[in-house]
Amino acid sequence: MEEKMWSSGQVDLIASLDNADDLKVSRCAFHPVPCFKDNRGTLSVLDYAQHVPFPVQRSFFLFDIAAGEYRGRHAHIQCQQFIFLLSGAVSIGLDDGNIRQSVRLDSPSVAISTAHLIWNTIYDTAPDAVLAVLASEPYDEADYIRSYDQFQKHVRSHDL
Repeated sequence: MEEKMWSSGQVDLIASLDNADDLKVSRCAFHPVPCFKDNRGTLSVLDYAQHVPFPVQRSFFLFDIAAGEYRGRHAHIQCQQFIFLLSGAVSIGLDDGNIRQSVRLDSPSVAISTAHLIWNTIYDTAPDAVLAVLASEPYDEADYIRSYDQFQKHVRSHDL
């Protein structure tokens, strides 16, 4: 059962461009989010065409996630996602149907992209966490796979 896969404090990998080769879940990758710091503060920039590996159709933000709660817990049939922090820290469990890995995002300078048919679970969120997600598709409930068993069947049927 998917709920038992990820638990508070469990992290396989800290998201960093230095260890990008350690991300073993297929069809997922770390991406730099350019940051420019000076005495006034830090500016992060995303030029969608340059930094995001797909055309963006939708964005949404997760924040005020209660302690101990999970978000995500689904996969998409078609939608790809580009996930990055605006503040705080979160852990994301990634599963391609063969390999599971948990990643800790703790800096706005690194994003994670996920292709379709990647099960993701967001957990262990810091109280001040704000997570931004850019999606390749508009919202469509029919694109969601919300049962982990159905996800596994879908992956096997698509030979991924």
